[in-house]
Amino acid sequence: MPYLHWERKDEFQKLKRITDKKEVKVKVNEGKKEGKMNPLEYEEISRKEAIAEIEKLEKNPQTRLNGTEKMYWMYLDQQHPLHPRRTLDQYYYHTLDDTSDRDGDQTASRYYNRKQQGVDNKIKEVLTMVDQLWMWVLPPCGQLPGTVITAFPQRSNRIVTDRPKRTTALIDNIMSTCSNMPPRHGYDLARIIAAECGRIYLDRTSRRDDSIQFYDIYSSSIADLTHKETKQFQGFQQAIDDLKKPNKKSRANLSDEQVERKNILKQLVNIEQDIKNLKEIKDIQDELNIMLTVFTTQQNVIKTMHRMVESQGKLTKKGVNHKSMVDDRLGHSSPLAVVQNNLGEVKNLMNFAQKTSEAIKQLLDLKNKQANVLEEETTNHLNEQILKLNKKTDRQGATLMAFTVITIVFLPLSFMTSFFALNIAEFPRSGPSQMLSISFVSKYTCKQMHCQFKLLLH
Repeated sequence: MPYLHWERKDEFQKLKRITDKKEVKVKVNEGKKEGKMNPLEYEEISRKEAIAEIEKLEKNPQTRLNGTEKMYWMYLDQQHPLHPRRTLDQYYYHTLDDTSDRDGDQTASRYYNRKQQGVDNKIKEVLTMVDQLWMWVLPPCGQLPGTVITAFPQRSNRIVTDRPKRTTALIDNIMSTCSNMPPRHGYDLARIIAAECGRIYLDRTSRRDDSIQFYDIYSSSIADLTHKETKQFQGFQQAIDDLKKPNKKSRANLSDEQVERKNILKQLVNIEQDIKNLKEIKDIQDELNIMLTVFTTQQNVIKTMHRMVESQGKLTKKGVNHKSMVDDRLGHSSPLAVVQNNLGEVKNLMNFAQKTSEAIKQLLDLKNKQANVLEEETTNHLNEQILKLNKKTDRQGATLMAFTVITIVFLPLSFMTSFFALNIAEFPRSGPSQMLSISFVSKYTCKQMHCQFKLLLH
C-alpha cells in the first residue's frame, strides 16, 4: 500500500548522489560481466567494491555514512534489487528519467525556503515522499498467536537522541495505539498499522517535528497565493483609477506626467507576478492531484484487505467477526476512516486551490482585456494624430496652391510691365507723349498669361 511520508531535502540529495555513483559502477561492472563472469562472481565484485567504498568514507568524520546510505551502497544494483524511496513526482511520473527540477519545486520545499529567508534560518527543507507498506498476516499456528510481518522504508538518518534505538515516528504511533488499545489478533494489528501509515502525513497529532505540518503547509501556501492575487488585483484597480484622474500639471511638468502615465500603463499590463502565482498554484494542484491518487489507491487496498479478512473469517472454524474488530474501537481512526478523512482534506485543499487559480486567471483575463482597450485607445489616438496631420497637410497644400496661383497671375504681369517700361525703339509708340497703347500691351500680356495657365494645367 502506498502512503505519504517525508524526507529532509539534504538527506535525499545525499542518497541521490550515492545512486548516481552506484549507477556508474553498475554500468562498468556490466561491461565486465558480459561473457566473462557468472552472476555469483559479479555479485562478489559488487559487494567488495561497496565495502571498500564504505570503509573509505567511514574514515572521514565528514563523510561518515548512516545505515540507509550503507544499504544503498551494498544493495543498489541489479543482483540485489532495492526499492528506494520515491518523491511525489517520481511516484506519479515514473516514466521520467529525472524529476530533480520537479522535486526541488515542491510546495513543502518552497514553504521552507521562505521560512529560511525569514527569522528562522535553522529550518531545513523537506520533500514529500511516497513510501510502500508491505504486510503479511500469518494465521495462528497451534498455541502460537497470529503473526504480522511488515516492511516499510524509514527516513534517512532518522534516529534521534530522545527515542530508543531503531524507532521512528511511525513506529512510535503504532506502539502508542497498541498500548492504548491492545490488538486481540493479527488482523487488529494489521489494521492499526495500515491506519497509522495512512495518517502519518496529514494528521496533525502524528509524532513528528512541530514545524512539519503538511496540511498547514499547503493551506498556508494557497492562502499566501490568494493574498498575493488580492494585492495584484488592488494594484490593478488603483492603476485604472490613477489613469482616469484628470491632468492638473502645467506644461512645464508635462514630461513628468508622461513618465507617470507610462508607469501606470506598465503596471496595468504587467503579468510577470501573475504568471509566477499561476505556476505555483498549478504546481500545488498537481501535487494535490497526486495525493488524491495515492489516497484513492489506499482506499482500494484497505477495502480489499477488509474483504480478505472477512473471507478468512468465514473459512476458519471460530471465524473472525470483522464488525467486532478494531475498527469499532478505533472509530474515526480506523484505516478506512483515516483514508476517507485524508481524501476529504485533500479535496478541500483542491477546492481552495481551484478558487485561487480561477481568481488569478480572471485577473490575467482582465489585464488582457485592459491591454486590448489600451491598444485600441492608442490606435484611435494615433489615427486622430494622423488625421490632424493630414488636415494640416491639406491646409498647407491649399495655401501653397493659392500662392502658386497668385504667383502665376502676378509674376507675368510684373514681368510684362517691367518689360514694356523699357525704352525700346521697336515698340510702337503714338501721340506726343510717345506711350504704348493699351491694346498693344494687353495683347502680349494676355498671350503670356495664357501660356502660363496652360503650363499649370499640364
